[in-house]
Amino acid sequence: MTQPVTDETPTPGLERTFEVEAVLTVKVALGNASGRDADAEIEARRKVDEILQRAWDTDRGRHHVEHWHFELLDDGLVTDVTEEV
Repeated sequence: MTQPVTDETPTPGLERTFEVEAVLTVKVALGNASGRDADAEIEARRKVDEILQRAWDTDRGRHHVEHWHFELLDDGLVTDVTEEV
């Protein structure tokens, strides 16, 4: 782990908790020929939830992984980044 360059030495036993936003990109098959599916955003969120839940479940059994938590925000942004051709 990289430490910031300072003149201070970290005091053992002190901890800080940070929240870090991350972006996951998933592909979703559309259900109709027009290329627009009302459920596509819901399916994308479901896939991300599944990925994060599996990672969390796996890491709970590992002794070398510090405790972590994830949360999908109710109004979290879902962006269609499909390249227009």
